[in-house]
Amino acid sequence: MLCWYDGTTQHPRSSRYPPGRANAGYHFRSRGTDMSKIKVLIEEEQEILREAYRNILSKEPSIEIVGICDRPCIGSGNREDIEKVLGETQPDIVLLGTRLVQSATIEGLEVVRVDFPKIGIVLLSAHYDAEGIGRLKGFAKNNTRGAYLLKYSISTAREIVRVITDVASGQIILDPQVFAGLIQDSDMADSRMSELTARELEVLGWLAMGYKNSAIAQTLCLEPKTVERHISNIFSKLINGDSELKHPRVEAALSYLRASGQLRQDVPKKI
Repeated sequence: MLCWYDGTTQHPRSSRYPPGRANAGYHFRSRGTDMSKIKVLIEEEQEILREAYRNILSKEPSIEIVGICDRPCIGSGNREDIEKVLGETQPDIVLLGTRLVQSATIEGLEVVRVDFPKIGIVLLSAHYDAEGIGRLKGFAKNNTRGAYLLKYSISTAREIVRVITDVASGQIILDPQVFAGLIQDSDMADSRMSELTARELEVLGWLAMGYKNSAIAQTLCLEPKTVERHISNIFSKLINGDSELKHPRVEAALSYLRASGQLRQDVPKKI
């Protein structure tokens, strides 16, 4: 039996797939899809978060949940399962929640990128260790849109909706901690960016997302003066005393966005 997700209940329906294969543990919706909405497939290892995402996104007028995976599909790296699930649900966005970025996770993301290039990826991990970031490097450089975030960095319903909407519009969003690991690859940043400390990169990441100093301080549990000092150091390292720049905050944000692949390299650097 195959279950179809309609936002409130799960209705059994005959499946053309053998019992115990790709239909097991997946709840889909296939008819009555509103083409004006962002179609989201949810795959989350933790039940409490899976239910939280479902409750939040089902109330958002601009989003439609087309499926919920309560066992690994994308995260399993199994091409057959992935192709069946994505073929049935046809999402615009896959919301993938995991504890760690395993090799199978990247294998699954590669299947999505190659076989379903129009689907955006929102990867939420409880932790990005050195091995996980190493696995993510190659994929992130070749992926044209997506979000790679720590779960704890998403603290409100509005934030998760914004991330999904931004990725659906073609953006790349990187958690500052993930970016700090990724820029160790010289292909992803210039030498000035690599001079920033891990904390400065973290502050710059939030600055580039449009956060004011007070909001950055609150998010990172820092004193406002500490944030101001970090930003001053960032300006000093990135802008290098260029007196022609009228808006150093904007220039610093642009530098971050260029280095992370969120902005074309040919965007004018003088602000």
